[in-house]
Amino acid sequence: MADFVGTLTDRAPRAVRRTEAAYRLAEDMALNGAPNFGNQRNRLLHLNGRIAPVHSRSEGVKQALKTDIAEGDG
Repeated sequence: MADFVGTLTDRAPRAVRRTEAAYRLAEDMALNGAPNFGNQRNRLLHLNGRIAPVHSRSEGVKQALKTDIAEGDG
């Protein structure tokens, strides 16, 4: 496990810091804020998984993402 954590930290230090910050925020958050936090986090993770195709410069993919974001479909 230590090797995995070391590799992850070396390859994506910013992602590790952001994950730690999100964990601390969730841990310190009042219980009534948890649903909003979880919803936002899930939305960001969902959209993050769809970002790579945007860099292909495909107008169809870009437009679909814009539509999803505008409609709140995510």
